Amino acid sequence: MASGDDAIHGREREFACFDEVVAEVAAGGRRTLVVCGSAGIGKTTLVDALVRRARVAGLQPIEGHCLDIDAAVPLGPVIQALADLPSGPPTHARGPAAATDPPPSGISGTVGMVKESPFDRLRAELTRAARRRPVLLVVEDLHWADPSTQDFALALARSFREPLLLALTFRDDDLTRDHPFRRRLAELDGRLGVLRLDVGPLDAVATAALVQRHTAAPADPLVVAELGRRAQGNPLFIEAILADRGPGVPASLRDLLLTRVRALPEDARRLARAASVGGSMIDLPLLTEVVGLAGLTEERFDDGLRGLIDANVLDPRGDQLVFHHALIRDAVSGPAPERTGPPARHLRAADRRTGGPWFHSQHPRPEHPRPVA
Repeated sequence: MASGDDAIHGREREFACFDEVVAEVAAGGRRTLVVCGSAGIGKTTLVDALVRRARVAGLQPIEGHCLDIDAAVPLGPVIQALADLPSGPPTHARGPAAATDPPPSGISGTVGMVKESPFDRLRAELTRAARRRPVLLVVEDLHWADPSTQDFALALARSFREPLLLALTFRDDDLTRDHPFRRRLAELDGRLGVLRLDVGPLDAVATAALVQRHTAAPADPLVVAELGRRAQGNPLFIEAILADRGPGVPASLRDLLLTRVRALPEDARRLARAASVGGSMIDLPLLTEVVGLAGLTEERFDDGLRGLIDANVLDPRGDQLVFHHALIRDAVSGPAPERTGPPARHLRAADRRTGGPWFHSQHPRPEHPRPVA
């Protein structure tokens, strides 16, 4: 276990993977590591552990961060990362960078007559640095990056020749069906030397260890079970619930949980609100009845439902639906200024008419016949 790993629980598989790829690059190899997972699952924490390993092994770690803004600077995260590189001539160069790197795409004739592009200058700088010392280049949240940054990462994974560990992270639950990053991700996944690491939820043992670290006391099994139900193994959500100590959605998480819902059209938001009033599993016939009572046409229902599924707010389960995360459902059903949707009385009326789960949960059948007076 590396120094600092004792504060991270349930990630032994990821640590073993890090040890393997760091050792390979330290010996002169090239690897690309794609770390993906939902918001709050611990990608940045794991990247910090990777950086610590890289330093111990003699790699030069540099990091760039992509931001969720429309006015992203082309190649900004790469420029940010390379700014941390030391300057100076290579100590074991095999010749000028231009002698080993291919010319810019689409250029023919005399290379010396062509003005070097920012893309090629950054690549040449990274080449010189990797010849001095193997490099770990981290680009976080690549799904938010501008196309130039995504193309730069793809080009490095495809054809970079010097010792480099390229570590890329992205949120898989942010990728809608038509997200432009999907095409580049497909190219990365199919390349030799690219290892994809899907970061999953913490299990009950790791959740208990996290609770004990935060409370400085042995974890109550009932608390661990409740956290498992509400946080579903997400470390950020577990920590927020422990800090909040309340039954509702922690205020620190509400904006994060509602981001995708708020970005959807009003019909989809109304549909999400209607779905959140029922149980954990959402019956499609019941939901159709509810929104029909509220005046939503079949066409608008279909459009709204597609939007919710595409945005990873709802996940299909056969002829039922489930919220992508239990806390999203709690956030949507809780008090919020933008709350829209059919009132609960519509759900109760439709449920009663269809004999649905809400009605039976509120009016359970007695296990034994009542005595006749």
